[in-house]
Amino acid sequence: MSTSTSPSLLLRIRNSDDTGAWQEFVDLYSPIVRGYCFQRELQHSDTDDIVQDVFAGVSTAIRQFEYDPSKGKFRSWFGTIVANRIRNHLARQSIRQVQSIDQQQHFDSEIRVGPTPQRYSDPDSAWVELFSERVFRVACSRIRMEFSDVQWNCFEATWVRAENASDVAKAMRIPIHQIYVNKSRVLKRLEAEVRLLAEELPLSDSLVNDEEHSI
Repeated sequence: MSTSTSPSLLLRIRNSDDTGAWQEFVDLYSPIVRGYCFQRELQHSDTDDIVQDVFAGVSTAIRQFEYDPSKGKFRSWFGTIVANRIRNHLARQSIRQVQSIDQQQHFDSEIRVGPTPQRYSDPDSAWVELFSERVFRVACSRIRMEFSDVQWNCFEATWVRAENASDVAKAMRIPIHQIYVNKSRVLKRLEAEVRLLAEELPLSDSLVNDEEHSI
């Protein structure tokens, strides 16, 4: 898959006719939403409702979403929607306990409307961890078959497990410069895949460059 020929998933889901892209988006991100709800100790039934509400909201909001780094990452934009839906759901539950049906309907209409924030921020560190881990794992699974076992093992050992490159080279019986080359190639491809999935760039070229310059 090439970034020059494949539009990002975020761009694809803006096309309502691309049902495959939407299913791919739901498969990728629904576990993040569910995991975040469970961390907030919400019941399964509440989580199901929130997940449905989140993706209903995204299906409408994504049509106006423009990737603008000055306003925040997609991760933060999506996290804002999830946090708001959780807050609204909990507030709605509380209102039901004390107010009439007419008042509840009025509340429902009000919480669905609000000004679009000028900047987005992550709800908390738990959201960042869940989001980053999920996108990373999915991206890795999508590109794994493009690399040999040797190339992938160099990447996993030095970047994922943070093992010393010299020790990895000795264990694999290959020159140390090949360790850096293999890791760099996988990282470059992984960043491209992450960009396709989420317009996010959580990986750092500096990790590769610093080590290459030390050879």
